[in-house]
Amino acid sequence: MRDGDVVAPDELPAFLAEIAAVRACSKQLAVETRPPDRATESHRHHIFGRLAGVQASTRYAQGAGGGLLIW
Repeated sequence: MRDGDVVAPDELPAFLAEIAAVRACSKQLAVETRPPDRATESHRHHIFGRLAGVQASTRYAQGAGGGLLIW
């Protein structure tokens, strides 16, 4: 990523691979990051939902030939 908040068009495939890598370890991520008031599976579902939104935006940007602003 460039500037910490922009994914350039040529970086989108690698960014999608990063999303896939995070999804692959989402159970461990949920265990390690869940807040005390949320069950692990609920937190994993929350993480999946966030990643799905970022993934959809990334695919949209790819289709439009643009980059992605992360904020």
